[in-house]
Amino acid sequence: MTDRWRRALRLVVGRGLRRTVEIAVVALVVEFVLLPQFAGSQGSFHQLFALNSPWLLGVVGAEALSLTAFALATRAMLPAAVRPGILRLLRIDLSTVALSHGVPGGGAAGTALGLRLLHEAGVPLKDAAFAKVGQGFGSAVVLQGLLLTALIISIATGGGSRLLTSMVVAGVLIVVAVGALVALLRLGRVRLAAAGARLTRVVPFIEDELGHRVVMSTGASLDAVLDDPRRLATAATWAAANWLMDALALWCAVRAYGHSLSYLELMVPFGVASTLAWIPITPGGLGFVEGALVPLLVGFGTPQATAVLAVITWRLVAFWLPIPLGALAYLSLTTFRRHRGPAAVDRSTG
Repeated sequence: MTDRWRRALRLVVGRGLRRTVEIAVVALVVEFVLLPQFAGSQGSFHQLFALNSPWLLGVVGAEALSLTAFALATRAMLPAAVRPGILRLLRIDLSTVALSHGVPGGGAAGTALGLRLLHEAGVPLKDAAFAKVGQGFGSAVVLQGLLLTALIISIATGGGSRLLTSMVVAGVLIVVAVGALVALLRLGRVRLAAAGARLTRVVPFIEDELGHRVVMSTGASLDAVLDDPRRLATAATWAAANWLMDALALWCAVRAYGHSLSYLELMVPFGVASTLAWIPITPGGLGFVEGALVPLLVGFGTPQATAVLAVITWRLVAFWLPIPLGALAYLSLTTFRRHRGPAAVDRSTG
């Protein structure tokens, strides 16, 4: 299974490498040439490199806390008996984030890498799969909850518009869809498993009963989490902390250029931009996030030049910096595996 994952990852990375380089070049041109021109001031752009503000430490610190919360959310989704240590989980999640930021549609490749690294850390495959997939769904629901709260407050305080109302409707639909899937796994699992089996029977190169096994194992893991409210609340709390720390990093980036945002002025643009990051066309929503976040910040009263520079600063730390750090984290994990051997790694929990 490990060899199959490695071949699949090499195939994904190999096919996406050329496109990734092209996208990275375009993204760098957009972020460092076109966006500063949009800001309307070359002098403002130079502030990006001349900036010497303690708020930059806030950006880096908040992002570090965000990544730590992400790892703790992963840990909370795993059964206590098979949880790796937090430092190992942090390196695993940093490796997956780096890969997802490095290839187009990298979420799938990052998830596959996370599954392999968790399995090599001694986590059973079904528990690792549920933790990563469940964390993804849970994180999406928490983000939409934060965004919905901000949108509803904004509309209630007189800031309503058709766009914001549409966002509320879309957010509600996402939450309802996830809730319906959970209910189906809990109450209609047998029928859903049968449908999954019929699907995999017609897909070539996949075991006929794979769909049935995936649905049943996912349902069993879901039961374990839902029947443990404390574990579920812990995972949801760390997921919320992950998003709030990421938003705090954006707030610090804006503050570094002399402007301050209220909660609503921060969370509505941040929530919308973070939702757009799920678009699988570019790595991490590259281009879509920046293209939406700058005008949204401007719409909520941030000066245009400040919005551009703040978004560039935030993305440098939140998007670009994890790529080399994740590569180093992955190297540390693979070096650890070579030195201790496969059998020792499988027994390791930290």
